[in-house]
Amino acid sequence: MTVPTGPASGTEPVSSAERILVIRLGALGDLVQCFDAFQAIRRRHPSAHITLLTGSAFVGFGRTMPWFDAVWADPRGRNPLAYLRLRSRLRAGGFDTIYDLQNKPRTARYFWLMGPGRRPLWSGAAKGAAFPLPQVTGLHNHDRYRVQLEAAGVPDTGPADLDWLAGEVGELAPKGPFVLLVPGCSPICRTSAGRRTAMPRWGGAWRIGA
Repeated sequence: MTVPTGPASGTEPVSSAERILVIRLGALGDLVQCFDAFQAIRRRHPSAHITLLTGSAFVGFGRTMPWFDAVWADPRGRNPLAYLRLRSRLRAGGFDTIYDLQNKPRTARYFWLMGPGRRPLWSGAAKGAAFPLPQVTGLHNHDRYRVQLEAAGVPDTGPADLDWLAGEVGELAPKGPFVLLVPGCSPICRTSAGRRTAMPRWGGAWRIGA
């Protein structure tokens, strides 16, 4: 599928896309903050086959999520052979739409790896994307994802349903007592002495396992 020139030219999101790729490589806290976005994408494309591309350490966790039909590991290799292998896999995936929630130079390269005439509709920071990343400077990650997806025609569906966390995902927890910390990433205001003057809006989530 050839990438259109952008929303200004009349391009509309593909609500009936059959194959969709969502890119979010990690870390754990970033994946957790994407739950609302993952749910919104699934509800926008209820009958599509949706694949998550994530870091190798999070493949097992991703497979327990209810929003994806498949989970691929991105080993994040830096040599040319690694990029060639990834290009082959992306092209073979036959994706209609890709939502790049990572929005880093590395994942922007994936857009170009697809090659002319093969690039799907792309939402993200890659130059030439059908749905370019809006101005998100200063926004919290959660708000960045919401703004990005709304620009691609994916409406906000509110807080993600987390009932699935009571299911098989429990098998991923370590044995014995443990504490899981999911730190926030909002900017923390500091005084000239470097002391914290405000706590993150997100984060501080914790659980003690028996």
